[in-house]
Amino acid sequence: MKFDLSPYRHITLRPVTGALGAEVTDIDCTGALAESTGEELRRALGQFHVLFFRDQQLDDDGLLRLAEVFGPPATSPLNGPESARQPISRLVREADAPAAERNFGDRWHMDRGGDPTPPLGFLLCCEEAPEYGGDTLFASLSAAYDALPDHVRQRLAGLTGVHSMSRLFGLDERSARTQSLLDEPSRPAPFTEQKHFDYVRSEAEHPLVCRHPLNGRPYLFVTGSYFLRVKGLPQAESDALVDALNHHVTRPDFTCRFRWRKDSIAILDNRCTLHFAANDYAGFARRMRRIELGSDWVPQ
Repeated sequence: MKFDLSPYRHITLRPVTGALGAEVTDIDCTGALAESTGEELRRALGQFHVLFFRDQQLDDDGLLRLAEVFGPPATSPLNGPESARQPISRLVREADAPAAERNFGDRWHMDRGGDPTPPLGFLLCCEEAPEYGGDTLFASLSAAYDALPDHVRQRLAGLTGVHSMSRLFGLDERSARTQSLLDEPSRPAPFTEQKHFDYVRSEAEHPLVCRHPLNGRPYLFVTGSYFLRVKGLPQAESDALVDALNHHVTRPDFTCRFRWRKDSIAILDNRCTLHFAANDYAGFARRMRRIELGSDWVPQ
């Protein structure tokens, strides 16, 4: 896909692949950004789904200020006890973590894809990167829809997907996360309160084909690890369609891959993108700061 870069006057964009992703160059995010710059950054996020920045030495206040350009910072209901939640969370994997231990996010997924109102997006900032490995992969649900033949689009139109975090975390909410994956080793483990159990078990229904609220571009609302079934279809047919769509949207043609360095930042449009944190850096530490972007967005 050939991207139109002509509308951008205040930022410089370098597309990463023909499906999604652009590096924003010649920009200093340490200070307040002009509104004209912020407007173009928001437009670019809608167009490219994920924006990358290099060499941005931001403290927590600076990181929050950058996040606010795209949406209000929010706190995840899974991010520990409500009284202790902060807008900035930390994702840490130590160098001595066993190689066989699951990495947080090492499955294709949309963040909180089982939620009735998933977050608009999120910001990740790298504090310490592995010497090699630890990349994050991104997949465009818009490019995946564009590649479908007409008869498949017609089949999907009007169908509804059912999504739940229980597919990833299990009905006991303990199957895919361990204490060593939390940001603070001394912090109490999540999913100890009944409301956490209820939240993870809950299901949300969304159309299989949605349109982006900013640009109207159609995309597949396919959530990877959270996609349970297609409403109204026999189980065998539903399972086959879920598997086919999850495989389709993560074809290499629809993806890009970002190699982290210290002070690199990625800002993701969670509405139309899946991501995957590669677990291939045993022996190295990886430390990230994360800010979730809230919204009243409902997939439709």
